[in-house]
Amino acid sequence: MSGEAAVVLEDDILEQRQGAVLHLILNRPERLNALSGAHLRALTRILLRAWRDPEVGAIMLSGAGRAFCAGHDLNGADLGGVGAGAWNRLFEVLEEVRKPTVAAVNGLAVGGGLHLALACDLVLAADEATIGESFVWIGACPDTGGHIYLQRSIGHQRAAKLLMTGGKVRARILASYPTAEELLKEAMTVAAHLSTGPRISYAVTRAGLERARLHGVRDTLAWEAEEEERMTRTHDMQEGVAAFLEKRDPQFKGE
Repeated sequence: MSGEAAVVLEDDILEQRQGAVLHLILNRPERLNALSGAHLRALTRILLRAWRDPEVGAIMLSGAGRAFCAGHDLNGADLGGVGAGAWNRLFEVLEEVRKPTVAAVNGLAVGGGLHLALACDLVLAADEATIGESFVWIGACPDTGGHIYLQRSIGHQRAAKLLMTGGKVRARILASYPTAEELLKEAMTVAAHLSTGPRISYAVTRAGLERARLHGVRDTLAWEAEEEERMTRTHDMQEGVAAFLEKRDPQFKGE
């Protein structure tokens, strides 16, 4: 048995399928779902496998117990650049995967765990869930995408306050739901809806949101026009237009 296999138990990350939705559950409640480098590499492999699986239309991520994810497991030996490298590879895959991702923040999400949620396309949270940053408390600088994901999700001032004070706030500053049960139900409903939609359109939309963040209006408008022209030649757009005109549900193929 390899060292990594000895660290990551088979049920540390649960995989459940509901229709075309792959639901991944971080299952280390006794550690508030903190993740070691080995866990991060295992999660990355699962996402890559889901990326290649034509039966998976959307990916949903949640945590077991009272936390979503408490970030990096500080009991491990893979701190510093080694641990950050494992997080970075995971975030690169989340950025590149051509399928919608939904995070259901059912409880505490701090540090890398918060960034993991914010790296997903959509984030839903329970009203009582809390989010925060912890790097300042151990004398570290934010990594795992903290400067990127937090600022673009909640704005510069609120991001700076959380990062520099190490504070926590209610997750209701994100889209929130009264209970964890209602949260998971709604997150699955959203993921199921996305899982049968036009996958090419989703991929272009994600790229467009990032481009708009980095480029000006003129450049983004020109890019949108080029992409829209390309989309007219896809099966999905042709099917979508035909279904609209014929007043029926479209049958998208991701082509």
